[in-house]
Amino acid sequence: MSLCLTAVLCGCPGDDTPADASSSAQGSTSAEDTTSTGAETLSASSGTTEATSGTTADPTTGDPDSTGPGTTGPTIGCMPGSPCCNDAGEYEECFIDDVTGLAWELVPQGGNPNVVDALAYCDGLTLLGSGGWRLPSVDELRSLLRGCPDTASAGACGVTDDCAGTDCRDDACDGCIDAPNEGPAMFGCYWNPNLQGECGGYWSITTPGGGLGWLVDFDDATVRQRDASLPAGLVRCVASLQ
Repeated sequence: MSLCLTAVLCGCPGDDTPADASSSAQGSTSAEDTTSTGAETLSASSGTTEATSGTTADPTTGDPDSTGPGTTGPTIGCMPGSPCCNDAGEYEECFIDDVTGLAWELVPQGGNPNVVDALAYCDGLTLLGSGGWRLPSVDELRSLLRGCPDTASAGACGVTDDCAGTDCRDDACDGCIDAPNEGPAMFGCYWNPNLQGECGGYWSITTPGGGLGWLVDFDDATVRQRDASLPAGLVRCVASLQ
């Protein structure tokens, strides 16, 4: 599925929005990824701006490194005119991850469903006038993790889209279980500080089989499994900017 998002919603023929400047002298970063299909053009600019000069990216988490020299932590807000961003420079309805380019539901409204209901919720979701939302994979959910290297993208945790069996889970998948709610976001969530909603275990579409489903828990950055038939997880939908 695909998502069409621009400053004025979907289907904007002849979109001539200028690309963001890249790698300025102040250490700002932006990503311009423009995909055209027929007469429709989608600008997938990340639209983020760095708060201070000299900010460097953490190679493990993808976040600006809050521990390195000359840094003050992740960027908050977005650039007006970019997808999901309002005129005040705040994300609205959805969030664009400047590491992966994926669009995420900003404030989850799906409650605590089982996996089947989570799938249905995302399939019927419309944000900023656009559909194309889906339940994320475990790799996609792990890409949202911040502040816990073992379970963040490319971390040591063995559970991935390509290795989804119960035997793929190892000790590294315990993430930061010994430091719950000590992440970089509000309430100590282990995700990008721009995201909103309840910390907790979020369903993925990835399954180890046997009626189980993989979740990523943003309270403690763990990757674990639950009975997929139980209303025992939260849901945050994702869409691809294509």
